[in-house]
Amino acid sequence: MGPIQPIYDPSSIDGIRSVGKTVKQSPSADRSNGFSELLRQEMREVGKRPKGVSFSKHAEKRSEQRGIRLEGPELEKISSAVDKLEKKGAKEALVLYRQVGLLVNVKDRRIITCVDKDGLKDNVFTNIDGVMFLE
Repeated sequence: MGPIQPIYDPSSIDGIRSVGKTVKQSPSADRSNGFSELLRQEMREVGKRPKGVSFSKHAEKRSEQRGIRLEGPELEKISSAVDKLEKKGAKEALVLYRQVGLLVNVKDRRIITCVDKDGLKDNVFTNIDGVMFLE
């Protein structure tokens, strides 16, 4: 990231000396350009961040109650499934992995709840627009 340009002349404040060259900026144009550039840089950084999945508090509680443990490679598979669901335009999806059902908010990449094998039997899932089967 480049140096931050001041939006005021720091030498105008009593007791502060300006070190180096002070750059005068127009009141509104340069500030909006600086913001635009900062926003573009942040958006590029967001694209570089690793995509994973997170658990809601409810999902954490349910997985603990039901003895469901998902770690490392398992979470990578689920994350890949969410990538595919996202490309297809899904918003809320059911991911079936081994004998576990995971209700996922695709946009937020958040597991909303999880159900074990017994919970999958005779259970109705509503308001989902995608299903992904994993091995």
